[in-house]
This record gives sequence, structure tokens and C-alpha cells, in this order.
Amino acid sequence: MKTTNRFFQTLLALLFVVSVSSCSKEEAVSPVLAARVEGTYTVNQINLGGKLYNVTADTKGQMTVTRITETTVSLAINISHPTQPIKGTINDVTLTDVGSGEVNLTKPGSDLGRGGNNKLSVNFTDTDGTKFVFIGTK
Repeated sequence: MKTTNRFFQTLLALLFVVSVSSCSKEEAVSPVLAARVEGTYTVNQINLGGKLYNVTADTKGQMTVTRITETTVSLAINISHPTQPIKGTINDVTLTDVGSGEVNLTKPGSDLGRGGNNKLSVNFTDTDGTKFVFIGTK
């Protein structure tokens, strides 16, 4: 009986050590909203008309978010495509916390997108009125 009890005690101790060591620590979410999204993102998907497309070899793109203040950033977009390249910078983009480490990117009267957790999606409308969402990852 003593041997069985020691066996179960040892087994429980081993399970406890394994379960504690296998838990990963979650990163703390920065209270500085700009820190959640600043960086360079590679565009890997485009949402067009509600349909998601993977970026093809002839299309390459980056979106760069640069901190201005704790709650404002600039957003540079550079998409190269044979027929419709897109390049530009939007300054003074306001950030608002939406929870779960994500922020909304807005300008007065315009919802520009959402970012956080190493992902960024930016809304864009071309000169023909076609709406796109560029989706990128760090």
C-alpha cells in the first residue's frame, strides 16, 4: 500500500511540474496604442467585394505604421502591381482601443482599418469606387 501511495504521489508531482512548465506566458498588451501597431507589414491578402484573395507573384506590398504620439501614427502604403500600383502616406491617423490588443485606425469621417497582434488590415477605395482591404502581417 505504501508503494502504491508513493507511486501516485510521484506521478501527481510529475504531472504538476509538466503542466506548469508547459504553460506559455502571454505577452502583456502595451497601454501605448501606437506600440501595438507600429512596424512594417507585408501584404499577403486582399479582400475585394467580400472575397479574400492571396497576393500573387505579380503583386507585392508593404504597409508601414510609424508612431507619432501614443495615440497617433502615420500609415505608408506601397503596393506594386503591373496595372494598378498604389503608393501614399496618411498622416495623423488616430488610434482607439477596441480590446484584445487591437486598435482601430481612423481619420475624421473615415474608418481606415484595424491592427494589433502582428496583423494589420487597411481599407482602401480606388478612383473607380472599388473597395479593397489590404491585409498584412509583420
